[in-house]
Amino acid sequence: MVAGRPSRPDFDPDRAREEIRTIARELRCSAVRVQGQDPARLRLAAEFALDEGMTVYFSPLKHDVTTSEALTTTPRGPSWPRSSAAGVRSCS
Repeated sequence: MVAGRPSRPDFDPDRAREEIRTIARELRCSAVRVQGQDPARLRLAAEFALDEGMTVYFSPLKHDVTTSEALTTTPRGPSWPRSSAAGVRSCS
């Protein structure tokens, strides 16, 4: 967040996938931390990293959400496929 708005107001999934691919393949990183407020963006970025075989450290910023909303955005929440959640670690 920058001054109350997302640091990337225009999220481009193709660019996110390419950046994660670069982190995994060119920088040879085996893990990545995804952090932010938008659950859809976080999950997409996490899925891209999992597709690259990376461990994902999932760190949602949970401002202004209910407990049930927060639980559905976590890697163990009901909206996450079990196979994907295996490579995801929660952190704050």
